[in-house]
Amino acid sequence: DAMSSRSRGVRRIAALSIAAIVAVSGCTSGKSGSISPQGDSGDTGASTPDETGALDWSRCDGDTIAVESLVLNQAAAKGMKCASMEVPVDHEEPDGATITLALARVPATKPSERIGSLVFNPGGPGGSGLEFLASSAALISPDIAERFDLVSFDPRGLGASSPLECLTPDQREEWISRSSDEVADTPEMALEFETAVAQGCEADDAALYANIGTDAVIEDLDLIREALGEDQLNFMGISYGTRIGALYASRHPDRVRAIILDSPVTPDRSLAALAGGQAASLAESLAQFYRWCDADPECALQPDAASAARSQAERLEVTPIEVEGENGLEQLDGSMFETALITAMYDPAMSQPLAEAIVALDASGAERERAAAFLLRLAGLQHSRQPDGTYGNGFEVQTLVSCADAEAPLSSQEAEQIAESTPTLLLPDDAEPSASCTILPTGAATEITTSTAAERVLVIGSVGDPATPYAWMSQMADALGTPKRITYSGTGHGVALSQPCVSAQLVAFLTDPVAFTPTDCEQNPDERDIYATIAGQFTDLGLPGSTIECIVEGLKERISPLAIAADDGSDIDSELLTEISRIAIGCR
Repeated sequence: DAMSSRSRGVRRIAALSIAAIVAVSGCTSGKSGSISPQGDSGDTGASTPDETGALDWSRCDGDTIAVESLVLNQAAAKGMKCASMEVPVDHEEPDGATITLALARVPATKPSERIGSLVFNPGGPGGSGLEFLASSAALISPDIAERFDLVSFDPRGLGASSPLECLTPDQREEWISRSSDEVADTPEMALEFETAVAQGCEADDAALYANIGTDAVIEDLDLIREALGEDQLNFMGISYGTRIGALYASRHPDRVRAIILDSPVTPDRSLAALAGGQAASLAESLAQFYRWCDADPECALQPDAASAARSQAERLEVTPIEVEGENGLEQLDGSMFETALITAMYDPAMSQPLAEAIVALDASGAERERAAAFLLRLAGLQHSRQPDGTYGNGFEVQTLVSCADAEAPLSSQEAEQIAESTPTLLLPDDAEPSASCTILPTGAATEITTSTAAERVLVIGSVGDPATPYAWMSQMADALGTPKRITYSGTGHGVALSQPCVSAQLVAFLTDPVAFTPTDCEQNPDERDIYATIAGQFTDLGLPGSTIECIVEGLKERISPLAIAADDGSDIDSELLTEISRIAIGCR
């Protein structure tokens, strides 16, 4: 899981409650508890910019975008539509076999001031751009949304694009279950997994399997730029998405108008540098979480958060908690618990819900089950879990692309050195270190080089990033030769859209990238406060200050952080939404 951008999923969990509150405060009927979802038709009547390019935009198919219906309805209410286009499987053979790419777009809200299209990639590898846009469109600064069409796509082999199905859903579930066993990650198991994936890929689509790396994705991106009718590309990549943006700038500098690289991966093509850097960064992020909790009187894990978390992991290894899920009983064991904690580190606003959930595992009945289900959902984000409880093919695509982009396999000796130099997170690591990418192909052309587009590239890094160490920000910027850098002194992964000091600067950069001068950002003192995060989103969405204060105070009094984060927004009649409706109506 070398450089997952699972912040998109964590942000989605928090955003669902935010989106629900916005929907209720603006679109309730006169009756308490009655909620009217927006945009079922996908047609809001809003003005649309002049059509450019060669894409036919129409209503999105909810069956191909793995988000909850409430989220998709709200994205449709903002004008999100979808399109598809054909690209060569092998760009060296432009007249050969093709695959389909799926795209989504939210039109600029002020067509008369429109600058162009801004294309996003949320990371992964294996992250769905369509899921990202549906979940995050409401969270993007209105100043950006006014002047740019917001566009994203499912990269080749993934999601609604022509998929590379190397494993069946049952096989994915089996491998995920095995990976949480105490015999996980042995060299034999790693070899068996790669062999199964390779054989499945060859059987499903050998040509796409041979062309799944980022070197092919950036050529897809260039064709997307053309299809959008843009002479130059505006792009924002998060986590792994920064490799796409950086490689595009290296390969096609004259076609770059503005590129934002948020939480960049290392430009080093060594798997050892990648895995070792992330392992150390995750360990430090957990330590920061414990220090915050021990210093905050309101943290539920006081007085010794590290011991509390470790003890819970050890108990779960002996006696897992069973929860009724979409596909039957699921087990929260120690390994799944550890994965959930790691995932929560991507978004500091998950700190309060996480602490509550760990404590609630010692409760009984519905409280315990809700906490376990929340933690299982967090862990599932690392494996491309879908709302229906199945696992998407991002599970294997992440491994395929990570291997393809690497210069060479990770040897057993390198893996052992990483294991020896990395602190234990929660559970003693009894498994042998494992080589990787020994069966799956490596060596795609993904070298990042100094670019003449350097003045039009902005690189953003968080000092406390759990997934892409802060040092990688300077490495990436140096590799590209770009002087434009923003340091956020706080924590979290993918901060450009979540931290006001950073997001406020994006508009100026996108408006005039060459003239833009960046300013570093101090740590947001409220970054771990989920209520403050919600209030910030309300501010961005233009709600009056008095209304925001009233709703947030109501939330604090009546809805706990865990209740906000644990509700996935899939049930439009949920108790949470009903309670939010009552709070919002009382504040009108």
